[in-house]
Amino acid sequence: QQVRVILHESIFDQATTAGRHCGAEAEKLIHALLRSSTAYIYLTAYDQALERCEALREAARQAHRPADEAKGWKSTGQVRDAQRRFEEALAAYEQALNCLESGAFPALRGLVLKNWGCIDFECGRHVQAATRWQESLRLLQDSAPEEMAGVLNNLAVLEIVRGRQEEAWSLYERVLALEGPGGRDAILALWNMGMLRADQERWDEALDLYKQSLEKSRQMCYLAYQPSLELNMAEALLGKGDLAGARRVCSSALRWYRRLDDALGVADASRLYGRLCRLEENWEDSSVYLERSVQINRQFG
Repeated sequence: QQVRVILHESIFDQATTAGRHCGAEAEKLIHALLRSSTAYIYLTAYDQALERCEALREAARQAHRPADEAKGWKSTGQVRDAQRRFEEALAAYEQALNCLESGAFPALRGLVLKNWGCIDFECGRHVQAATRWQESLRLLQDSAPEEMAGVLNNLAVLEIVRGRQEEAWSLYERVLALEGPGGRDAILALWNMGMLRADQERWDEALDLYKQSLEKSRQMCYLAYQPSLELNMAEALLGKGDLAGARRVCSSALRWYRRLDDALGVADASRLYGRLCRLEENWEDSSVYLERSVQINRQFG
């Protein structure tokens, strides 16, 4: 999937350059800039993404297309959020809303509020997050099902934080009903449902939900999800007392994290692997893996 995104980034950059030189209509230029910025965000090339976002906003202003300018600000907010520069992200989302007249473009307004609520949640402002997500859900009611599914997933996480597991479960079931057999939010819903069952020590149910989520993520090429799902599966197997199965799955997660160059993921997998070695009374390997996990976490503060 990353190879496809790199190709798309190159193609849309070429389309942007061609559009500028030949005087292509604004709609095509704006579309190319939007897709290019999205590809750079996916690749975590944030400086390039911000450049495309700025160019998108300028092109939209010149063409008097407020919704496209708002999209440029929304993408800028996503970049700043990924960089954990929350104040700048919120300022970008506020600019996005300011571009839209009251009552105009409700779906776009709903998506901005969804992202804004995520920052509120991250910063512990749960009441504000809930308010924004409920308003987002209202604005997205006539949109594509997957847009509503994303908000429902967020609200479900909020219910878990509040200790209301049954309410969260009902919200996840609504996500699955909206997205059917596919979709990114269906993957996340099944994953989180698995974690709910694991919290209840219903290990077999948790494993079944994790396996469904993992299979869907492979079908849709969301390969970055695989190691984290496998780590959850290893913990469930550990809960069942299946040390051999847990070791096998944890080893796979560790390999995937290394392949994806995810250092903190390696730290998480190393910690669990060290715990497994300790339960097997393999003290030497346990010390090696646990110390590696500590060392990586120290490097990242």
